[in-house]
Amino acid sequence: MGIVRSRKIARKLHEDEASRMLAARNFPAHRTIRDFRAFHLKELSDLFVQVEALLNKTRTTDEAEKNDPELDIPAEMARRQDRLNVITRKFKYFQNMGHVARFHTASTAPYRRSG
Repeated sequence: MGIVRSRKIARKLHEDEASRMLAARNFPAHRTIRDFRAFHLKELSDLFVQVEALLNKTRTTDEAEKNDPELDIPAEMARRQDRLNVITRKFKYFQNMGHVARFHTASTAPYRRSG
């Protein structure tokens, strides 16, 4: 089932690399975790329902594909490369049209005066 208690979640963040990655290397106190869960209970419940539905769909697909012939890997790689080429061409087209946003880090962002 997983870890349910907020104190155990907080402890796991210090002990487990995978947990740290999920928490974006943040180490919230157990009270913060508890308050977050209480405040977002409805959204979290809806999310878990969606995850369960997705897992059921995955299981059904896996069962259906169990008897399918093996995947033709070279053909699949060629199909994916073709798709990537289409995406790249579209990206370059929109970039040339000026529709792709330019992102700046704090050090490269243009200076703006406040007020």
